[in-house]
Amino acid sequence: CGCAPTTKAPSSSTIEAFGTAQSDDTLVSRLAVSGAYDASVSPANNIMMAIRTLSNLFCSSVGRDLAHACFEQIIPLIEPLGSPAAQHHANKNLSIALATLYINFAVQLESFQRDASSSSASPADRALDLLSGLTTMLNSALEPEALYRALVAVGTVLTISRDFVDVAKEGLEVEVAIGRAEKVAGEERIRVIVKEIRGLLEAS
Repeated sequence: CGCAPTTKAPSSSTIEAFGTAQSDDTLVSRLAVSGAYDASVSPANNIMMAIRTLSNLFCSSVGRDLAHACFEQIIPLIEPLGSPAAQHHANKNLSIALATLYINFAVQLESFQRDASSSSASPADRALDLLSGLTTMLNSALEPEALYRALVAVGTVLTISRDFVDVAKEGLEVEVAIGRAEKVAGEERIRVIVKEIRGLLEAS
């Protein structure tokens, strides 16, 4: 997330500003209704900062809890931003911020899998949502760093469970997406991680 997680308990004012996992009025919902992720009303830099705000949630326990609880609300907000049809999809900083947020959720998925009772959604459902959004992004992003981070997120999800590999192979065309990323970026680090992901897919 770009900052060191803190072990200090958040203040009551911080919790009030974020909202809680049990509240309908959260930081996420306020950003959503403000149009912060709507490319038709918000410029690229504003959207990028709004995405970074979500990534920064992962720097504290209360923030991680909120991100976890709001996963099903957040993903529909951010996935369209990685689409080739998105107005700002070629913006370098926005695409890097988006890929970073996906990495944070991918890392969180491992702990969520160990405690699936904490949400009505299954880990496989979340893996599908993440891989769908990442596939969309890999099919449109142009910035090598964004592509690399998106590939890291894909690899993270796939290494958590063999079941998630099966999810990736069921109609998502992950193989096509990572091949496109490899061709567009043309960097050695990209080729290395694409090879690793192909190994995971082929081993299933």
